Amino acid sequence: MWDFPPASPRQKTRGLGRMPRRQACPHGLRPATLRNCLTTKENPRPQIAPILAQKVLFGKGLVLYVWSRTVMTSQSRDSGPARWHPKLVYGMASVCLLLGLSVGYLLRGSESPAAAASTLDAPAQSETGHMPTLEQMKAMADKKAEPLLEQLKKDPKNKDLLLRVGYFYKSAHQFKDAARYFEQGLLLDPQNVAVRTERASCLYYDGDIDGALAELEQSLKISPTDANSLFNLGMIRLNGKQDSAGAIAAWQDLLKTHPSPDKKAIVEQMIAEARQQKNSPISSGIPGAPKE
Repeated sequence: MWDFPPASPRQKTRGLGRMPRRQACPHGLRPATLRNCLTTKENPRPQIAPILAQKVLFGKGLVLYVWSRTVMTSQSRDSGPARWHPKLVYGMASVCLLLGLSVGYLLRGSESPAAAASTLDAPAQSETGHMPTLEQMKAMADKKAEPLLEQLKKDPKNKDLLLRVGYFYKSAHQFKDAARYFEQGLLLDPQNVAVRTERASCLYYDGDIDGALAELEQSLKISPTDANSLFNLGMIRLNGKQDSAGAIAAWQDLLKTHPSPDKKAIVEQMIAEARQQKNSPISSGIPGAPKE
């Protein structure tokens, strides 16, 4: 079974300047990433608190809806006739809300009490009811990772320690730091597709779209039918490069190799939305759109 995250990318504030204006995403949104909810020896990633995860993912869907209205307004100023079609943008926002709810349900159903007790509590709300800032989340991640970093000083080639630190920083939205530790883990285990896909997500979150695509393509060379890599490849092609055709191709391969009935309808809906975007006049007005 594969489970899905929200359907729109998130860029850190410091990474927005590296992307064209209309590709930049609002603070708080996260890109798609398929996630194995269970922590295993091969995938020792800390899990996030499930009920809170559902709220966060659903909230990010609402942010995408607001962003869609902002995108249409800014495009009318910047590019004249090239505009987002409301049905298309609102449709993608609806998919994001749906996926956020579904991921929250799956996380809630798979997490054990022991795992919940050991999760990184970076996304937890503060006493004032507000989400912590990135700086506060980094401070919490540094504190959680400190014992592991001390162990790494004595055993710098311990793959499991490197990955655990990487997952701590990813949970705290410190994607550049997370990608660095995942890279060190991959040097010790270059065939680990799950970790490579995680690193691709972190690179994407941090604004390195080409680097993320390169990692996913490498993952598919190792495992051509990996569901996580295929799903993320489609998402990043569509949202990062406005490559509707490339996204559709990746998702069609996903359906061929993983015809999961409970997720098929969601992927088919995303393919339909991508086709609508491909055939709409907006593609010619967006930098990076494929030339047909």
